[in-house]
Amino acid sequence: MASTQDWRCLLEELHSIEDTWVALRRLVEASLDLSGADHAMLALVDDDAGVLRLTHGVGPEWSDRLIGLELDVESPNEGIVTLVARTGRAHLARDVKRDRSYLRLFPSTASEYALPLVDQFGRVRGVLNLESQHPGAFHDASREAAKLLALLAVRTLERQDLARREEALVQIGSALDAAQSEEELVQKVLAVADSLLQMHSFSVFLREPGSEVLRLRGSIGGLKDLIGVASYRCGEGLTGFVAETGQPVLLDHPQDHPNWKGLHLEMPPSEVASYLAVPVLNKGNCQGVLRAIRRRSDNPLLQIRFTTHDLRVVQTIAEQLAAGLENLRNWTRVVQAERMAAWGELSAKSSHMIGNRVFALRGDVNELRHLLSTPSPSVDSLLDVADGLQRNVERIEEILQDFRDFLTATTLQKAPASVAALVRETVDEVVPPSSRVRVEVAVPEPLPDVLLDERKVRRALSELIENALNHMPSGELRIEASLDHTPTGRRTLKIVVADTGPGVPTELKRAIFEPFRSTRVKGMGLGLSIVQGIVEAHGGQVFEDGVPGRGARFVMMLPVAAVHNGESHGDS
Repeated sequence: MASTQDWRCLLEELHSIEDTWVALRRLVEASLDLSGADHAMLALVDDDAGVLRLTHGVGPEWSDRLIGLELDVESPNEGIVTLVARTGRAHLARDVKRDRSYLRLFPSTASEYALPLVDQFGRVRGVLNLESQHPGAFHDASREAAKLLALLAVRTLERQDLARREEALVQIGSALDAAQSEEELVQKVLAVADSLLQMHSFSVFLREPGSEVLRLRGSIGGLKDLIGVASYRCGEGLTGFVAETGQPVLLDHPQDHPNWKGLHLEMPPSEVASYLAVPVLNKGNCQGVLRAIRRRSDNPLLQIRFTTHDLRVVQTIAEQLAAGLENLRNWTRVVQAERMAAWGELSAKSSHMIGNRVFALRGDVNELRHLLSTPSPSVDSLLDVADGLQRNVERIEEILQDFRDFLTATTLQKAPASVAALVRETVDEVVPPSSRVRVEVAVPEPLPDVLLDERKVRRALSELIENALNHMPSGELRIEASLDHTPTGRRTLKIVVADTGPGVPTELKRAIFEPFRSTRVKGMGLGLSIVQGIVEAHGGQVFEDGVPGRGARFVMMLPVAAVHNGESHGDS
Protein backbone atom coordinates (compact mmCIF):
# COMPACT_ATOMS: atom_id res chain seq x y z
CA MET A 1 0.00 0.00 0.00
CA ALA A 2 1.02 3.64 -0.44
CA SER A 3 3.15 5.48 2.07
CA THR A 4 2.65 8.96 3.47
CA GLN A 5 5.37 10.15 1.12
CA ASP A 6 3.41 8.77 -1.85
CA TRP A 7 0.35 10.77 -0.84
CA ARG A 8 2.41 13.92 -0.27
CA CYS A 9 3.93 13.61 -3.75
CA LEU A 10 0.47 13.16 -5.32
CA LEU A 11 -0.90 16.21 -3.53
CA GLU A 12 2.02 18.38 -4.66
CA GLU A 13 1.67 17.12 -8.21
CA LEU A 14 -2.07 17.77 -8.36
CA HIS A 15 -1.58 21.24 -6.92
CA SER A 16 0.91 22.10 -9.67
CA ILE A 17 -1.38 20.98 -12.54
CA GLU A 18 -3.62 23.84 -13.67
CA ASP A 19 -5.63 21.84 -16.22
CA THR A 20 -8.45 20.07 -14.35
CA TRP A 21 -8.78 17.34 -16.94
CA VAL A 22 -5.06 16.51 -16.74
CA ALA A 23 -5.17 16.57 -12.93
CA LEU A 24 -8.08 14.10 -12.86
CA ARG A 25 -6.28 11.80 -15.28
CA ARG A 26 -3.20 11.82 -13.05
CA LEU A 27 -5.36 11.06 -10.01
CA VAL A 28 -6.97 8.07 -11.75
CA GLU A 29 -3.55 6.79 -12.79
CA ALA A 30 -2.30 7.08 -9.20
CA SER A 31 -5.35 5.15 -7.96
CA LEU A 32 -3.86 1.83 -9.07
CA ASP A 33 -0.84 2.11 -6.78
CA LEU A 34 -2.61 3.86 -3.92
CA SER A 35 -5.60 1.51 -3.68
CA GLY A 36 -4.22 -1.73 -5.08
CA ALA A 37 -6.78 -1.85 -7.92
CA ASP A 38 -6.11 -3.28 -11.38
CA HIS A 39 -8.53 -0.91 -13.16
CA ALA A 40 -9.63 2.59 -12.16
CA MET A 41 -12.28 4.73 -13.84
CA LEU A 42 -13.86 8.08 -13.28
CA ALA A 43 -17.39 8.96 -14.38
CA LEU A 44 -18.57 12.57 -14.02
CA VAL A 45 -22.06 14.04 -13.91
CA ASP A 46 -23.07 16.25 -16.82
CA ASP A 47 -25.10 18.86 -14.93
CA ASP A 48 -26.94 20.11 -18.00
CA ALA A 49 -27.93 16.71 -19.37
CA GLY A 50 -28.31 14.91 -16.04
CA VAL A 51 -26.28 11.91 -17.22
CA LEU A 52 -23.20 10.08 -15.98
CA ARG A 53 -20.34 9.96 -18.47
CA LEU A 54 -17.03 8.03 -18.40
CA THR A 55 -14.20 10.56 -18.63
CA HIS A 56 -11.01 8.81 -17.46
CA GLY A 57 -9.74 5.27 -17.09
CA VAL A 58 -6.62 3.17 -16.71
CA GLY A 59 -5.76 -0.52 -16.56
CA PRO A 60 -4.69 -3.42 -18.81
CA GLU A 61 -8.13 -3.87 -20.37
CA TRP A 62 -9.11 -0.19 -20.45
CA SER A 63 -9.59 1.42 -23.87
CA ASP A 64 -9.88 5.14 -24.59
CA ARG A 65 -12.80 4.23 -26.83
CA LEU A 66 -14.82 4.01 -23.62
CA ILE A 67 -14.35 7.74 -22.96
CA GLY A 68 -17.66 9.53 -23.41
CA LEU A 69 -19.77 6.43 -22.71
CA GLU A 70 -23.02 7.59 -21.07
CA LEU A 71 -24.51 5.55 -18.25
CA ASP A 72 -28.25 5.71 -17.69
CA VAL A 73 -28.52 6.39 -13.98
CA GLU A 74 -32.28 5.87 -13.99
CA SER A 75 -31.96 2.31 -15.31
CA PRO A 76 -31.71 -0.45 -12.66
CA ASN A 77 -29.55 -2.57 -14.99
CA GLU A 78 -26.67 -0.15 -15.61
CA GLY A 79 -24.26 -1.52 -13.04
CA ILE A 80 -22.65 -0.59 -9.76
CA VAL A 81 -21.42 2.82 -10.96
CA THR A 82 -24.92 4.08 -11.72
CA LEU A 83 -26.23 2.56 -8.47
CA VAL A 84 -23.68 4.63 -6.54
CA ALA A 85 -24.54 7.78 -8.50
CA ARG A 86 -28.25 7.26 -7.93
CA THR A 87 -28.04 6.54 -4.20
CA GLY A 88 -25.02 8.67 -3.27
CA ARG A 89 -23.61 5.73 -1.26
CA ALA A 90 -20.46 3.66 -1.79
CA HIS A 91 -20.86 0.03 -2.91
CA LEU A 92 -18.46 -2.88 -2.34
CA ALA A 93 -18.72 -6.11 -4.35
CA ARG A 94 -16.14 -8.55 -3.00
CA ASP A 95 -17.34 -11.16 -5.51
CA VAL A 96 -18.93 -9.57 -8.59
CA LYS A 97 -20.42 -12.91 -9.66
CA ARG A 98 -22.65 -12.82 -6.60
CA ASP A 99 -23.58 -9.10 -6.90
CA ARG A 100 -26.89 -8.51 -8.66
CA SER A 101 -25.93 -4.90 -9.46
CA TYR A 102 -22.72 -5.81 -11.27
CA LEU A 103 -22.50 -5.13 -15.01
CA ARG A 104 -19.44 -6.66 -16.65
CA LEU A 105 -17.08 -4.29 -18.41
CA PHE A 106 -13.72 -6.07 -18.05
CA PRO A 107 -13.59 -9.91 -18.22
CA SER A 108 -10.88 -10.14 -15.55
CA THR A 109 -12.77 -8.25 -12.83
CA ALA A 110 -13.44 -10.28 -9.70
CA SER A 111 -14.21 -7.54 -7.13
CA GLU A 112 -15.26 -3.90 -7.35
CA TYR A 113 -15.49 -0.87 -5.12
CA ALA A 114 -17.24 2.32 -6.25
CA LEU A 115 -17.82 5.46 -4.25
CA PRO A 116 -19.51 8.79 -5.02
CA LEU A 117 -17.76 12.13 -5.40
CA VAL A 118 -19.86 14.24 -3.03
CA ASP A 119 -19.20 17.97 -2.78
CA GLN A 120 -19.59 20.23 0.25
CA PHE A 121 -23.29 20.73 -0.52
CA GLY A 122 -24.07 17.02 -0.66
CA ARG A 123 -24.31 16.88 -4.45
CA VAL A 124 -23.02 13.87 -6.37
CA ARG A 125 -20.47 15.12 -8.90
CA GLY A 126 -19.36 11.73 -10.17
CA VAL A 127 -18.22 8.23 -9.24
CA LEU A 128 -14.74 6.76 -8.72
CA ASN A 129 -14.78 3.07 -9.65
CA LEU A 130 -12.00 0.63 -8.72
CA GLU A 131 -11.86 -2.96 -9.97
CA SER A 132 -9.58 -5.84 -8.99
CA GLN A 133 -8.78 -9.15 -10.65
CA HIS A 134 -8.74 -10.78 -7.20
CA PRO A 135 -11.83 -11.86 -5.25
CA GLY A 136 -12.22 -10.33 -1.81
CA ALA A 137 -10.11 -7.24 -2.58
CA PHE A 138 -10.56 -3.76 -1.14
CA HIS A 139 -10.10 -4.25 2.57
CA ASP A 140 -10.16 -1.39 5.05
CA ALA A 141 -6.86 0.23 4.02
CA SER A 142 -7.80 0.12 0.31
CA ARG A 143 -11.21 1.63 0.97
CA GLU A 144 -9.72 4.42 3.08
CA ALA A 145 -7.32 5.20 0.24
CA ALA A 146 -10.25 5.23 -2.20
CA LYS A 147 -12.10 7.71 0.03
CA LEU A 148 -9.10 10.05 -0.01
CA LEU A 149 -8.84 9.73 -3.79
CA ALA A 150 -12.53 10.59 -4.16
CA LEU A 151 -12.08 13.60 -1.87
CA LEU A 152 -9.14 14.80 -3.98
CA ALA A 153 -11.23 14.43 -7.13
CA VAL A 154 -14.02 16.53 -5.59
CA ARG A 155 -11.58 19.23 -4.52
CA THR A 156 -10.12 19.29 -8.03
CA LEU A 157 -13.58 19.80 -9.52
CA GLU A 158 -14.38 22.52 -6.98
CA ARG A 159 -11.13 24.28 -7.80
CA GLN A 160 -12.20 24.29 -11.45
CA ASP A 161 -15.64 25.66 -10.48
CA LEU A 162 -14.03 28.47 -8.51
CA ALA A 163 -11.69 29.42 -11.37
CA ARG A 164 -14.59 29.53 -13.82
CA ARG A 165 -16.71 31.66 -11.50
CA GLU A 166 -13.88 34.11 -10.87
CA GLU A 167 -13.21 34.46 -14.58
CA ALA A 168 -16.90 34.97 -15.39
CA LEU A 169 -17.35 37.55 -12.62
CA VAL A 170 -14.31 39.49 -13.81
CA GLN A 171 -15.79 39.44 -17.30
CA ILE A 172 -19.18 40.68 -16.11
CA GLY A 173 -17.51 43.56 -14.27
CA SER A 174 -15.80 44.81 -17.41
CA ALA A 175 -18.85 44.04 -19.55
CA LEU A 176 -21.20 46.02 -17.31
CA ASP A 177 -18.78 48.93 -17.25
CA ALA A 178 -18.93 49.05 -21.05
CA ALA A 179 -22.73 48.74 -21.32
CA GLN A 180 -24.42 51.70 -22.97
CA SER A 181 -28.02 51.03 -21.87
CA GLU A 182 -30.02 49.27 -19.19
CA GLU A 183 -31.13 46.76 -21.83
CA GLU A 184 -27.50 45.89 -22.51
CA LEU A 185 -26.82 45.63 -18.77
CA VAL A 186 -29.66 43.15 -18.36
CA GLN A 187 -28.48 41.06 -21.31
CA LYS A 188 -24.97 40.85 -19.84
CA VAL A 189 -26.36 39.77 -16.47
CA LEU A 190 -28.48 37.06 -18.06
CA ALA A 191 -25.56 35.74 -20.10
CA VAL A 192 -23.28 35.49 -17.07
CA ALA A 193 -25.96 33.93 -14.88
CA ASP A 194 -26.64 31.35 -17.59
CA SER A 195 -22.97 30.39 -17.68
CA LEU A 196 -22.53 30.19 -13.90
CA LEU A 197 -25.75 28.64 -12.60
CA GLN A 198 -27.54 25.43 -13.46
CA MET A 199 -31.12 26.64 -13.40
CA HIS A 200 -34.39 26.46 -15.28
CA SER A 201 -35.09 30.18 -15.16
CA PHE A 202 -33.44 33.44 -14.25
CA SER A 203 -35.22 36.78 -14.29
CA VAL A 204 -34.21 40.40 -13.77
CA PHE A 205 -36.73 42.79 -12.22
CA LEU A 206 -35.76 46.47 -12.06
CA ARG A 207 -37.51 49.14 -10.04
CA GLU A 208 -39.14 51.84 -12.11
CA PRO A 209 -37.79 55.28 -11.15
CA GLY A 210 -39.96 57.10 -8.64
CA SER A 211 -42.30 54.16 -8.04
CA GLU A 212 -42.75 50.99 -5.98
CA VAL A 213 -43.08 48.84 -9.10
CA LEU A 214 -40.58 46.14 -10.06
CA ARG A 215 -40.81 45.52 -13.81
CA LEU A 216 -39.54 42.39 -15.56
CA ARG A 217 -36.70 43.54 -17.82
CA GLY A 218 -35.16 40.25 -18.93
CA SER A 219 -35.58 36.52 -18.46
CA ILE A 220 -34.15 33.13 -19.28
CA GLY A 221 -36.99 30.64 -19.19
CA GLY A 222 -40.74 30.76 -19.32
CA LEU A 223 -41.26 34.49 -18.71
CA LYS A 224 -39.89 35.76 -22.02
CA ASP A 225 -43.40 36.55 -23.22
CA LEU A 226 -43.92 38.87 -20.25
CA ILE A 227 -40.79 41.04 -20.49
CA GLY A 228 -41.85 44.63 -19.96
CA VAL A 229 -45.29 43.53 -18.76
CA ALA A 230 -44.98 41.37 -15.62
CA SER A 231 -44.45 43.37 -12.44
CA TYR A 232 -44.55 43.25 -8.65
CA ARG A 233 -45.12 46.00 -6.15
CA CYS A 234 -42.63 46.20 -3.31
CA GLY A 235 -43.86 43.77 -0.65
CA GLU A 236 -45.93 41.75 -3.12
CA GLY A 237 -45.03 38.07 -3.26
CA LEU A 238 -41.55 36.74 -2.50
CA THR A 239 -39.98 38.95 -5.17
CA GLY A 240 -41.56 42.07 -3.70
CA PHE A 241 -40.65 40.85 -0.20
CA VAL A 242 -36.97 40.73 -1.19
CA ALA A 243 -37.22 44.25 -2.63
CA GLU A 244 -38.98 45.60 0.46
CA THR A 245 -36.67 44.02 3.05
CA GLY A 246 -33.44 44.25 1.05
CA GLN A 247 -32.65 40.68 2.18
CA PRO A 248 -32.04 37.64 -0.06
CA VAL A 249 -34.02 34.43 0.19
CA LEU A 250 -32.92 30.86 -0.57
CA LEU A 251 -35.73 28.33 -0.22
CA ASP A 252 -36.13 24.67 -1.13
CA HIS A 253 -39.88 24.86 -0.51
CA PRO A 254 -40.82 28.46 -1.33
CA GLN A 255 -44.53 27.56 -1.27
CA ASP A 256 -44.27 27.35 2.54
CA HIS A 257 -43.07 30.95 2.92
CA PRO A 258 -45.80 33.33 4.23
CA ASN A 259 -45.14 35.82 1.40
CA TRP A 260 -45.43 33.22 -1.35
CA LYS A 261 -48.15 34.07 -3.88
CA GLY A 262 -47.06 32.14 -6.98
CA LEU A 263 -47.23 35.22 -9.24
CA HIS A 264 -45.43 35.52 -12.59
CA LEU A 265 -43.68 32.15 -12.38
CA GLU A 266 -41.80 30.44 -15.18
CA MET A 267 -43.50 27.14 -14.36
CA PRO A 268 -46.53 25.87 -12.40
CA PRO A 269 -46.08 26.62 -8.69
CA SER A 270 -46.16 22.92 -7.81
CA GLU A 271 -43.08 22.31 -9.98
CA VAL A 272 -40.87 24.86 -8.21
CA ALA A 273 -38.24 22.96 -6.24
CA SER A 274 -35.71 25.64 -5.28
CA TYR A 275 -36.02 29.43 -5.23
CA LEU A 276 -33.30 32.05 -4.98
CA ALA A 277 -33.84 35.83 -5.03
CA VAL A 278 -31.36 38.60 -4.32
CA PRO A 279 -31.93 42.37 -4.07
CA VAL A 280 -29.98 44.78 -6.28
CA LEU A 281 -28.89 47.35 -3.71
CA ASN A 282 -27.33 50.75 -4.21
CA LYS A 283 -26.56 52.85 -1.13
CA GLY A 284 -29.14 50.86 0.80
CA ASN A 285 -31.88 51.40 -1.75
CA CYS A 286 -33.30 48.47 -3.69
CA GLN A 287 -32.99 48.99 -7.46
CA GLY A 288 -34.31 45.56 -8.42
CA VAL A 289 -34.34 41.82 -7.77
CA LEU A 290 -32.51 38.91 -9.42
CA ARG A 291 -34.48 35.67 -9.22
CA ALA A 292 -33.52 32.10 -10.10
CA ILE A 293 -35.74 28.99 -10.00
CA ARG A 294 -35.12 25.27 -10.39
CA ARG A 295 -37.76 22.76 -11.36
CA ARG A 296 -38.54 19.48 -9.62
CA SER A 297 -37.07 16.38 -11.24
CA ASP A 298 -37.03 12.63 -10.68
CA ASN A 299 -33.52 12.44 -12.14
CA PRO A 300 -31.20 12.08 -9.10
CA LEU A 301 -28.29 13.67 -10.97
CA LEU A 302 -30.06 16.91 -11.78
CA GLN A 303 -29.27 19.51 -9.15
CA ILE A 304 -32.57 20.97 -7.94
CA ARG A 305 -31.32 22.71 -4.80
CA PHE A 306 -29.61 26.07 -4.84
CA THR A 307 -26.73 26.33 -2.39
CA THR A 308 -25.27 29.12 -0.30
CA HIS A 309 -22.51 29.22 -2.89
CA ASP A 310 -25.09 29.92 -5.62
CA LEU A 311 -26.45 32.65 -3.36
CA ARG A 312 -23.01 34.29 -3.12
CA VAL A 313 -22.61 34.15 -6.89
CA VAL A 314 -25.97 35.85 -7.50
CA GLN A 315 -25.17 38.43 -4.82
CA THR A 316 -21.92 39.25 -6.61
CA ILE A 317 -23.80 39.62 -9.90
CA ALA A 318 -26.33 41.88 -8.17
CA GLU A 319 -23.52 44.05 -6.80
CA GLN A 320 -22.02 44.37 -10.28
CA LEU A 321 -25.44 45.21 -11.73
CA ALA A 322 -26.03 47.87 -9.08
CA ALA A 323 -22.69 49.47 -9.92
CA GLY A 324 -23.49 49.30 -13.63
CA LEU A 325 -26.88 50.93 -13.13
CA GLU A 326 -25.31 53.69 -11.05
CA ASN A 327 -22.67 54.36 -13.70
CA LEU A 328 -25.26 54.35 -16.44
CA ARG A 329 -27.61 56.68 -14.60
CA ASN A 330 -24.76 59.03 -13.75
CA TRP A 331 -23.88 59.02 -17.42
CA THR A 332 -27.52 59.67 -18.28
CA ARG A 333 -27.47 62.71 -16.03
CA VAL A 334 -24.35 63.92 -17.82
CA VAL A 335 -26.01 63.33 -21.18
CA GLN A 336 -29.10 65.15 -19.96
CA ALA A 337 -26.94 68.09 -18.91
CA GLU A 338 -25.31 68.06 -22.33
CA ARG A 339 -28.75 67.93 -23.91
CA MET A 340 -29.80 70.95 -21.88
CA ALA A 341 -26.71 72.75 -23.13
CA ALA A 342 -27.66 71.69 -26.65
CA TRP A 343 -31.13 73.09 -26.07
CA GLY A 344 -29.56 76.42 -25.19
CA GLU A 345 -27.47 76.31 -28.33
CA LEU A 346 -30.54 75.22 -30.29
CA SER A 347 -32.56 78.12 -28.90
CA ALA A 348 -29.89 80.61 -29.85
CA LYS A 349 -29.45 79.14 -33.32
CA SER A 350 -33.17 78.84 -34.00
CA SER A 351 -33.68 82.41 -32.78
CA HIS A 352 -31.01 83.57 -35.22
CA MET A 353 -32.47 81.58 -38.11
CA ILE A 354 -36.04 82.65 -37.35
CA GLY A 355 -34.81 86.24 -37.08
CA ASN A 356 -33.33 86.00 -40.57
CA ARG A 357 -36.59 84.66 -41.92
CA VAL A 358 -38.63 87.33 -40.13
CA PHE A 359 -36.35 89.96 -41.70
CA ALA A 360 -37.04 88.39 -45.11
CA LEU A 361 -40.77 88.32 -44.35
CA ARG A 362 -40.69 92.01 -43.52
CA GLY A 363 -39.06 92.65 -46.85
CA ASP A 364 -41.78 90.66 -48.62
CA VAL A 365 -44.49 92.52 -46.68
CA ASN A 366 -42.96 95.89 -47.60
CA GLU A 367 -42.77 94.81 -51.22
CA LEU A 368 -46.40 93.72 -51.05
CA ARG A 369 -47.43 97.09 -49.57
CA HIS A 370 -45.53 98.87 -52.32
CA LEU A 371 -47.21 96.84 -55.06
CA LEU A 372 -50.65 97.33 -53.58
CA SER A 373 -50.11 101.08 -53.41
CA THR A 374 -49.70 101.26 -57.18
CA PRO A 375 -52.83 101.82 -59.34
CA SER A 376 -52.54 98.57 -61.27
CA PRO A 377 -50.19 96.09 -59.55
CA SER A 378 -48.81 93.31 -61.73
CA VAL A 379 -50.40 89.92 -60.98
CA ASP A 380 -47.11 88.16 -61.68
CA SER A 381 -45.30 90.47 -59.23
CA LEU A 382 -47.93 89.80 -56.58
CA LEU A 383 -47.58 86.05 -57.13
CA ASP A 384 -43.78 86.30 -56.79
CA VAL A 385 -44.13 88.10 -53.48
CA ALA A 386 -46.74 85.56 -52.33
CA ASP A 387 -44.33 82.74 -53.21
CA GLY A 388 -41.61 84.44 -51.18
CA LEU A 389 -43.93 84.83 -48.22
CA GLN A 390 -44.93 81.17 -48.48
CA ARG A 391 -41.32 79.95 -48.63
CA ASN A 392 -40.27 81.97 -45.60
CA VAL A 393 -43.31 80.87 -43.58
CA GLU A 394 -42.53 77.22 -44.46
CA ARG A 395 -38.91 77.64 -43.42
CA ILE A 396 -39.98 79.10 -40.07
CA GLU A 397 -42.37 76.15 -39.63
CA GLU A 398 -39.55 73.71 -40.42
CA ILE A 399 -37.28 75.37 -37.86
CA LEU A 400 -39.98 75.28 -35.22
CA GLN A 401 -40.80 71.64 -36.04
CA ASP A 402 -37.13 70.67 -35.71
CA PHE A 403 -37.08 72.44 -32.37
CA ARG A 404 -40.20 70.62 -31.16
CA ASP A 405 -38.98 67.23 -32.44
CA PHE A 406 -35.64 67.65 -30.71
CA LEU A 407 -37.27 68.56 -27.40
CA THR A 408 -39.89 65.78 -27.53
CA ALA A 409 -37.80 63.02 -29.13
CA THR A 410 -37.57 61.10 -25.85
CA THR A 411 -41.26 61.43 -24.92
CA LEU A 412 -43.11 58.37 -26.20
CA GLN A 413 -46.72 57.32 -26.56
CA LYS A 414 -46.60 53.64 -27.42
CA ALA A 415 -49.43 51.80 -29.11
CA PRO A 416 -49.79 48.68 -31.29
CA ALA A 417 -48.48 49.38 -34.77
CA SER A 418 -48.03 47.47 -38.02
CA VAL A 419 -44.34 47.62 -38.86
CA ALA A 420 -44.94 46.61 -42.47
CA ALA A 421 -47.47 49.41 -42.98
CA LEU A 422 -45.28 51.91 -41.13
CA VAL A 423 -42.29 51.23 -43.38
CA ARG A 424 -44.16 51.10 -46.68
CA GLU A 425 -46.28 54.19 -45.99
CA THR A 426 -43.25 56.20 -44.86
CA VAL A 427 -41.39 55.29 -48.04
CA ASP A 428 -44.39 56.31 -50.17
CA GLU A 429 -44.65 59.65 -48.33
CA VAL A 430 -40.96 60.56 -48.42
CA VAL A 431 -39.71 59.31 -51.78
CA PRO A 432 -41.07 61.54 -54.60
CA PRO A 433 -42.44 59.76 -57.70
CA SER A 434 -39.96 61.69 -59.85
CA SER A 435 -36.95 60.45 -57.91
CA ARG A 436 -34.18 58.86 -59.96
CA VAL A 437 -33.30 56.66 -56.99
CA ARG A 438 -34.41 53.03 -57.27
CA VAL A 439 -36.05 52.06 -53.98
CA GLU A 440 -36.35 48.50 -52.69
CA VAL A 441 -38.39 47.66 -49.59
CA ALA A 442 -37.82 44.32 -47.88
CA VAL A 443 -40.35 43.57 -45.15
CA PRO A 444 -41.10 39.91 -44.41
CA GLU A 445 -44.69 38.80 -44.22
CA PRO A 446 -46.32 38.23 -41.86
CA LEU A 447 -44.67 40.66 -39.46
CA PRO A 448 -46.61 40.92 -36.18
CA ASP A 449 -47.75 44.22 -34.73
CA VAL A 450 -45.47 45.69 -32.08
CA LEU A 451 -45.78 48.30 -29.34
CA LEU A 452 -43.96 51.53 -30.17
CA ASP A 453 -44.52 55.23 -30.78
CA GLU A 454 -45.51 55.02 -34.43
CA ARG A 455 -45.33 58.76 -35.09
CA LYS A 456 -41.84 59.05 -33.64
CA VAL A 457 -40.53 55.99 -35.48
CA ARG A 458 -42.00 57.33 -38.73
CA ARG A 459 -40.17 60.60 -38.03
CA ALA A 460 -36.88 58.76 -37.49
CA LEU A 461 -37.29 56.60 -40.60
CA SER A 462 -38.28 59.64 -42.68
CA GLU A 463 -35.12 61.45 -41.61
CA LEU A 464 -32.91 58.52 -42.60
CA ILE A 465 -34.59 58.18 -46.00
CA GLU A 466 -34.45 61.93 -46.67
CA ASN A 467 -30.81 61.94 -45.60
CA ALA A 468 -30.03 59.18 -48.10
CA LEU A 469 -31.90 60.91 -50.95
CA ASN A 470 -30.12 64.18 -50.20
CA HIS A 471 -26.69 62.57 -50.57
CA MET A 472 -27.64 60.39 -53.53
CA PRO A 473 -29.41 62.07 -56.49
CA SER A 474 -29.45 58.71 -58.25
CA GLY A 475 -28.62 55.18 -57.25
CA GLU A 476 -30.20 52.51 -55.07
CA LEU A 477 -31.92 52.76 -51.71
CA ARG A 478 -32.88 49.66 -49.71
CA ILE A 479 -35.09 49.72 -46.62
CA GLU A 480 -35.33 46.52 -44.58
CA ALA A 481 -37.39 45.66 -41.52
CA SER A 482 -37.27 42.45 -39.51
CA LEU A 483 -37.72 41.08 -36.01
CA ASP A 484 -34.56 39.63 -34.49
CA HIS A 485 -33.77 38.11 -31.12
CA THR A 486 -30.98 39.17 -28.80
CA PRO A 487 -28.88 36.42 -27.14
CA THR A 488 -31.26 36.58 -24.17
CA GLY A 489 -34.31 36.02 -26.33
CA ARG A 490 -35.53 39.63 -26.26
CA ARG A 491 -37.34 40.55 -29.47
CA THR A 492 -35.88 43.50 -31.36
CA LEU A 493 -37.20 45.44 -34.34
CA LYS A 494 -34.38 46.05 -36.79
CA ILE A 495 -34.80 48.71 -39.49
CA VAL A 496 -32.01 49.25 -42.01
CA VAL A 497 -31.70 52.13 -44.47
CA ALA A 498 -28.85 51.51 -46.94
CA ASP A 499 -27.87 53.55 -49.97
CA THR A 500 -25.20 53.57 -52.68
CA GLY A 501 -24.08 57.15 -52.09
CA PRO A 502 -20.68 58.40 -50.91
CA GLY A 503 -21.08 56.92 -47.43
CA VAL A 504 -19.92 58.32 -44.10
CA PRO A 505 -16.19 58.81 -43.38
CA THR A 506 -14.99 56.62 -40.52
CA GLU A 507 -14.01 59.58 -38.35
CA LEU A 508 -17.54 61.03 -38.60
CA LYS A 509 -19.58 57.91 -37.83
CA ARG A 510 -20.15 58.94 -34.18
CA ALA A 511 -20.12 62.70 -34.66
CA ILE A 512 -22.97 62.68 -37.20
CA PHE A 513 -25.47 62.06 -34.37
CA GLU A 514 -24.42 65.18 -32.49
CA PRO A 515 -26.71 68.25 -32.72
CA PHE A 516 -26.00 70.75 -35.50
CA ARG A 517 -23.83 68.29 -37.45
CA SER A 518 -25.09 68.52 -41.00
CA THR A 519 -23.83 69.02 -44.53
CA ARG A 520 -27.32 69.81 -45.77
CA VAL A 521 -28.50 73.31 -46.54
CA LYS A 522 -31.99 72.56 -45.29
CA GLY A 523 -32.71 72.26 -41.57
CA MET A 524 -30.72 72.97 -38.44
CA GLY A 525 -28.55 69.86 -38.37
CA LEU A 526 -30.76 68.16 -35.79
CA GLY A 527 -32.12 65.30 -37.91
CA LEU A 528 -29.82 62.47 -36.85
CA SER A 529 -29.75 63.73 -33.27
CA ILE A 530 -33.55 63.49 -33.26
CA VAL A 531 -33.33 59.96 -34.69
CA GLN A 532 -30.93 58.96 -31.92
CA GLY A 533 -33.18 60.46 -29.24
CA ILE A 534 -36.22 58.57 -30.55
CA VAL A 535 -34.39 55.25 -30.77
CA GLU A 536 -32.73 55.55 -27.36
CA ALA A 537 -36.07 56.52 -25.79
CA HIS A 538 -37.33 53.12 -26.98
CA GLY A 539 -34.36 51.51 -25.22
CA GLY A 540 -32.59 50.81 -28.51
CA GLN A 541 -29.60 52.03 -30.44
CA VAL A 542 -28.87 53.50 -33.85
CA PHE A 543 -25.56 53.41 -35.68
CA GLU A 544 -24.03 53.72 -39.12
CA ASP A 545 -21.92 50.77 -40.30
CA GLY A 546 -21.61 51.32 -44.05
CA VAL A 547 -18.31 51.23 -45.92
CA PRO A 548 -17.03 54.75 -46.74
CA GLY A 549 -17.16 55.31 -50.49
CA ARG A 550 -19.63 52.47 -51.00
CA GLY A 551 -22.73 53.88 -49.37
CA ALA A 552 -24.22 54.64 -45.97
CA ARG A 553 -26.02 52.01 -43.91
CA PHE A 554 -28.04 53.21 -40.92
CA VAL A 555 -29.38 50.60 -38.52
CA MET A 556 -32.09 51.19 -35.91
CA MET A 557 -32.46 48.48 -33.24
CA LEU A 558 -35.63 48.88 -31.16
CA PRO A 559 -36.45 46.42 -28.36
CA VAL A 560 -40.20 46.07 -28.62
CA ALA A 561 -43.13 44.19 -27.17
CA ALA A 562 -45.17 42.00 -29.47
CA VAL A 563 -48.97 42.30 -29.53
CA HIS A 564 -51.21 39.24 -29.53
CA ASN A 565 -55.00 39.39 -29.50
CA GLY A 566 -54.93 43.02 -28.47
CA GLU A 567 -52.72 42.39 -25.43
CA SER A 568 -49.08 43.33 -25.12
CA HIS A 569 -46.35 40.88 -24.23
CA GLY A 570 -42.65 41.34 -23.82
CA ASP A 571 -41.77 38.77 -26.51
CA SER A 572 -43.28 35.98 -28.46
